[in-house]
Amino acid sequence: MALVTSIFLEDVSLDSETRIISTAGLFDFSAIFGSIIRFDVNGPGRTASSAPLFVELFDNASTATVTTPNTIDNFLDYVDQDLYDNTIFHRSIPGFVLQGGGFTTPTAQADQPGGIPQAIPKNPPVINEPGNSNVKGTIAMAKIAGDPNSATSQFFFNLADNSQNLDNQNGGFTSFGQLLGDSEFVVDFLTSQPTFITRPDYFNYPSFDDLPLYQVDTDQLVKPADFIRILDVNLLSSEDQLLEFSVTSSNPSALEASINIDGDITLTSLDYTPEPVQITLIADSIISGERLQQTFTASNLTAGLQEGQVVVQDTRLSQNTFGYVIQSNETLKQITYTGGVASHSNPGAGWVGLAATTDADGSNGFDLYWENKASNQYALWNLDSSATLLTGSILSKAQFLAQETRLQSDLDQDGITGVTFTPSFTITDSLVNPELNDAVSFGRTQLGYAIQNGDNAPLHIQFAGGFTSDSNPGAGWVGLAATTDADGSNGFDLYWENKASNQYALWNLDSSATLLTGSILSKAQFLAQETRLQSDLDQDGITGVTFTPSFTITDSLVNPELNDAVSFGRTQLGYAIQNGDNAPLHIQFAGGFTSDSNPGAGWVGLAATPDADGSNGFDLYWENTASNQYALWNLDSSATLLTGSILSKDDFAQIEQIWGDINSDGQLGSSPLI
Repeated sequence: MALVTSIFLEDVSLDSETRIISTAGLFDFSAIFGSIIRFDVNGPGRTASSAPLFVELFDNASTATVTTPNTIDNFLDYVDQDLYDNTIFHRSIPGFVLQGGGFTTPTAQADQPGGIPQAIPKNPPVINEPGNSNVKGTIAMAKIAGDPNSATSQFFFNLADNSQNLDNQNGGFTSFGQLLGDSEFVVDFLTSQPTFITRPDYFNYPSFDDLPLYQVDTDQLVKPADFIRILDVNLLSSEDQLLEFSVTSSNPSALEASINIDGDITLTSLDYTPEPVQITLIADSIISGERLQQTFTASNLTAGLQEGQVVVQDTRLSQNTFGYVIQSNETLKQITYTGGVASHSNPGAGWVGLAATTDADGSNGFDLYWENKASNQYALWNLDSSATLLTGSILSKAQFLAQETRLQSDLDQDGITGVTFTPSFTITDSLVNPELNDAVSFGRTQLGYAIQNGDNAPLHIQFAGGFTSDSNPGAGWVGLAATTDADGSNGFDLYWENKASNQYALWNLDSSATLLTGSILSKAQFLAQETRLQSDLDQDGITGVTFTPSFTITDSLVNPELNDAVSFGRTQLGYAIQNGDNAPLHIQFAGGFTSDSNPGAGWVGLAATPDADGSNGFDLYWENTASNQYALWNLDSSATLLTGSILSKDDFAQIEQIWGDINSDGQLGSSPLI
């Protein structure tokens, strides 16, 4: 029954941090064809176990003269029910038989309750199946004398060639299996133990006239451990259970090899190694002591390999258990330093590999791109053809995006390839110069503010010293819009807003979008630019100065010959008066216009009328609800204050009798409206 190799292991690459390789069916015993039973028996020590016994059953015609299906089914039924577990060999006759399968092991010493062996439950007798000779090393069923078909649970091992006797006696004894390999030596050891006649003073059973025991203490009391016991009986699932496996690795610090609880090889990647590791599997036969071995190679480069997400020029950056890997032309190359691999090789904490490409210089090396989101940085590594670092440098975002444009690849997977301009406001040149037809768009790229003139490439806003990301007048300033320069040059005018400080600014840029001069604009100046450009630059829904009237009085109430109306209200700048279709006039003092010009805190403008004296000026009425006061301003034709006075409540009531409910309180003076 020589041990032979039936399947040779192939070289492997780990596809995860660990890989299990089955040992099933790799080796075979050339002369074993039947099912195999394993007997575990105790040894001579009180707790020790002996070597196991292995029996090949005669259920395959290649081994047996005749097969014994009924006997084997009967025997396996006892095995399946664990009825042979913790039983004893109760009869040992050296040179003849070792018999068991009939009695349980006592649970106490012989003079105590439970100290007597008990018969195991029995199945109905089985039909005798003679035909296999009772030679040394075979196992056969025991029977009652004179009854060929009386076999139930008991069996015996033939310790010699008993064929002349047992093949003929009592219809012939059914031999249904044979010991394998060194199991015969185990049986010889068991039958070398002393035997005892236990009648009439001890176990008064004829079955125990040849009882084998390991030892009996000086007190002459037989104890459970003194019996030669069958601890366990099992049907093996495969011949592999007749083997003990061990395994070695030529580089255990990188690739550990072990045998797991199922008897299979477990390979565990501990560190990267560029060279394949030799794995040697050793199989030792339990039944014969034979040894065979197989050697194969294992590579851990693919251990834990993840699918990379960016492919550039057929080059993919991935990760395995040890760090980053370049996949190019169906080969894998681990990213390493000159001194060897570094776990998760990268420029430092926070850096994540983005993509790899073949080297831009045309060599066989690679360019490797990194990103550090925390520090908002990028890096470029130049690697040789083995993916070992040669040089590295930090890239600005502009330099990185230039690489995206060159490679036409979204390296950082932000959904944008290269520098992409997103306009926020566009003004046609014709609003500045009727002879121009292009449009100037203001907006952003990933780098900061930029201007695009027609179909030309975007120009980033920059200072004289060079481009600065998000270039602006300072904190809080937001770019609004850009136009071609009002002076007709090839430069640009750029408008800014600071909502926190309620300020506006104008930058004059040259044709490369570089700052030349800048100035702060008043709101009036800014709105004047909106009017000039017919564009809502600050996107507040209003273009230029817009007048919203709150009270309108017809001129005819002052002078029957006039048909216009005088409206009082507000623009974005403050109080204003509009006379007919004329432009609104902001209320101002002699010193000039002041936003929300009024008599003081708490005063609210009510209405304006043509001047009662018939001039081209206006009368303007105010109310202060907190102090319960009214005021009258006399304005000239430019809405500039000439004189002002406080009105009594009666005076104001008379005014309302003329002009109507100008304070919108539902009364004309003190009289309710009807």
